[in-house]
Amino acid sequence: MLGYKGHLIKEYFLNYRVMQSDFTLRLDSPEHPQFRWDRPVDWSITFAETGADAQTGARVKRIEKYIQDDNLLLTYGDVFRYRYCQAAGISSRA
Repeated sequence: MLGYKGHLIKEYFLNYRVMQSDFTLRLDSPEHPQFRWDRPVDWSITFAETGADAQTGARVKRIEKYIQDDNLLLTYGDVFRYRYCQAAGISSRA
């Protein structure tokens, strides 16, 4: 579920292989980098834009179509950020 700063999560995973592995890059050649990838990763991740202003319940409802079994992992990041900012007297949109 992506919302506030979701683009950073997308960037991380789109660049995961480059950031996590050794590779050789020839600057005088238009070829792609030659990766020295030694850790197979068999992940399937769906990045669902749920909106920066959506509350947690709305986010879950918006990803309902992607849930295929009874296992779902959610974090409390949205609630934590809101409560921290509220206690500190600052905007939670910062």
